[in-house]
Amino acid sequence: MRSRAGDTGERPAPPDLRLVPAALATWAAVLCGLLGGPAGGIAAALLAATAVPVALLRARISARAAAPSSTVLAAGGCAVVAAVLVTAHASALAAHPLRAPAERGAAAEVRVVLTDDPRVLRTAGGGDESGAARATALVPAALVTATAGDTRYRTGGKILLLAPADTWTGLLPGQELSAAGLLAPAQRPDLTTAVLRVRGAPQEVGPPPWWQTAAGSLRDGLRAAAGSALPEAPAGLLPGLAIGDTRAQLAETEQDFRTAGLAHLVAVSGANPAETMSC
Repeated sequence: MRSRAGDTGERPAPPDLRLVPAALATWAAVLCGLLGGPAGGIAAALLAATAVPVALLRARISARAAAPSSTVLAAGGCAVVAAVLVTAHASALAAHPLRAPAERGAAAEVRVVLTDDPRVLRTAGGGDESGAARATALVPAALVTATAGDTRYRTGGKILLLAPADTWTGLLPGQELSAAGLLAPAQRPDLTTAVLRVRGAPQEVGPPPWWQTAAGSLRDGLRAAAGSALPEAPAGLLPGLAIGDTRAQLAETEQDFRTAGLAHLVAVSGANPAETMSC
């Protein structure tokens, strides 16, 4: 069967790639700020700012250069905005009061608000049959207050809690709580101020917002329905693909996805509708 383009003798229109340079320039500026700190962000902003007047000058001199110059202008403008924003965040991160205590591995007590569901980092061996006794939960949170040594800080910023999975996995985003442990430097350049290694259960736990309670009920319902209708492996995989809930996912399934390079299907794609539900 012939295509419609073949019947009319017209060629299909090429894809519109005019926004690709702007997107690439924006990502490049953000990476410069994340990997190079404030200096990298400033360098990216200066480079992008230099491209803007050059593109304007070329557009004024030659009509033929107007179209390419508009592309460069859009890319440069987007890169400047992204570089300024990431530089501001990187500067605030470099001056954060918990950076120095984290480098020393100091003890700290924090008051935080959870920003995502706790995710279990599975470990091999030890513990009971499920491995829960040695499992660690990754708990992203936003700082409210922090006490390190004799100093108490009322500050914001991202912090990652590494906590026992058996007492932390039932928490929901939006809950405010206290925790104590040892600080450590953040290893990933994602604007996280520090990592807190927590040994005990959360303290002074507040209630979650009503919309997070409703979203949690929906997630629990989907996980229960999948568990009653599917075998163990597919039942653990379905909530991850649908809403990013990987709590019931088998360790073997997770490893298979990582080996195949498809871990983003449950880590990112499934989380998008989950974030929509909780907003």
